[in-house]
Amino acid sequence: MLILANLLIFAFQMLAESNSWKFEEVFALHPAEMVSGNVWQVVTFQFQHNDWVHLLINCLILWWFGRQMESFLGRVSFLKLYLSGGAIGGFAQVIWTFLFDKDVLNVPVVGASAGVCALVAAYAALNWDQQFVLSILTFRPFTTRGKYLALLLIVTCGLEVFYGSEQIAHAAHFGGIWAGLVYIRWIIQAERLWNVWEALRARIKPRPLIERVEPPTEIHFEAIDDMPEAEILNDLPADEFMEREVDPVLEKISAHGIESLTEREKKILDHAHEIMTGK
Repeated sequence: MLILANLLIFAFQMLAESNSWKFEEVFALHPAEMVSGNVWQVVTFQFQHNDWVHLLINCLILWWFGRQMESFLGRVSFLKLYLSGGAIGGFAQVIWTFLFDKDVLNVPVVGASAGVCALVAAYAALNWDQQFVLSILTFRPFTTRGKYLALLLIVTCGLEVFYGSEQIAHAAHFGGIWAGLVYIRWIIQAERLWNVWEALRARIKPRPLIERVEPPTEIHFEAIDDMPEAEILNDLPADEFMEREVDPVLEKISAHGIESLTEREKKILDHAHEIMTGK
């Protein structure tokens, strides 16, 4: 749907240019106008492009990385990442222009590149220590890890901010990259108990019920506390640990709220988080 939106708006953009409509003047990102009150431009500029090549490159990368990120985050969180990454990239471009490049204050900025950079950086953050293969267009495929891809993005875009062409909004790309990294590492994967619970709940597969059984809640949780701590946190295989130890804790949260957890049950969730993230 985002790709379709980009295509349709680009077609309308071409139509507006041929009829001398002030479409780009209103919806492209103009740093001088944005700080004067046209704040909507940090969103609308993401759906305009300079030409077909610009549009094609952004749509291809959006397709490659967007599918992966949407399947992991879900539609709403994915859209938040994409649009906020583009907006933060737009703000970064405006700040850079005012501080270091005032000659282009009235030059319009367009393109989905900042949001796309946020998606690529977010993908790198999710696969921080995992190996994966990248094959970009006709270039030779290469194997890398998320942290190396993130470092490559930061270094190359950072250098381009200072030494790259003024015709390209490199500061917007740089801002989008950091937005993607922050969104994953410090929001989605934040070391907070509530986010641990949300991450665990998202991975619980529903099990078919043959017969509904209501176990005595208090006895069940007391039985957990009677088990040796070493067995709970260290000795069980990952699958068995999730089934025997984590599921009852999640049921307790559903029944009584997260505030009802004991210190021991919090440790169980912490250990589950370590298993899933590989930390």
